[in-house]
Amino acid sequence: MYNPSITWIFFTDCTLPVSMPKNTQFYTISLDELNKIISDKLGFKVKIRNPYKLCDFKPTYGYIFEKYIKSFDFWGYSDIDVLFGNIRAHITNEVLEHHEIITTKTENLSGHFTLFRNTDLINTLFMKSPQYRNILKNKSYRGFDEKYNLTTININQNKLRYYILRIRDLIVLKAYKVFRLETKIKPDSQLDSMSKIVLYLSSSGQIRTYMKRMMETDLLLKKANSTNWQIEWNEGRISLNERELMYFHFYYLKHDEEFKIQGLDHLNLKKFHLNPNRIEY
Repeated sequence: MYNPSITWIFFTDCTLPVSMPKNTQFYTISLDELNKIISDKLGFKVKIRNPYKLCDFKPTYGYIFEKYIKSFDFWGYSDIDVLFGNIRAHITNEVLEHHEIITTKTENLSGHFTLFRNTDLINTLFMKSPQYRNILKNKSYRGFDEKYNLTTININQNKLRYYILRIRDLIVLKAYKVFRLETKIKPDSQLDSMSKIVLYLSSSGQIRTYMKRMMETDLLLKKANSTNWQIEWNEGRISLNERELMYFHFYYLKHDEEFKIQGLDHLNLKKFHLNPNRIEY
């Protein structure tokens, strides 16, 4: 068993696996049942029909599922299209001790992995957004879990203007984090995502946030025009060109019909390799 100090909890309406690692818990639940649990806990009616909408609810999980995490120091969320390495090699006791929120992106919270200290204050941070009720009741995904983008123009409207504004955003965000400069983001106005809430509170010294790129994704490798990369997973550790990663995120390869997966149906597999074309051992 790998990552033994971490427990994965699944709420699902899928068929449960026959073999489960000891550090996993599975709870069978329908979408209607989940809607009722969320509605009862939040105090307003929620009607999720598209499962992707659940991404907006990620920051609320510590509050909604609090009875399942009472014994844990931290809780978090991750995607299931990721290949984990040794998590605690990156998220050490020292990192946990000195931070309330830990994420694997540097500009905003990561939707595929973010940890929160299990306290009432942190578990209810999402409520600091005046818009959170409307966002969660909206039937469409609004990016509440991770988006931080001052740019409102659509890329299809004007590509040049879009990229100019995106560069501006990155400069503002860097200054916002490093120098704790005050921006136009205020608690009573534009806190319409968890990333904005966290960055605002971090910049004012109210919470401590650890933001570091500890992972790799097929999308970023593609954007870097890297075509001959190879990931190695070896007895619970994952590396790319001798750089140890916490995990690898499948962004587009999972949709590639030509991408081949071979020999991963054994839980006792010790080593395998991943490249743009296949997983093999």
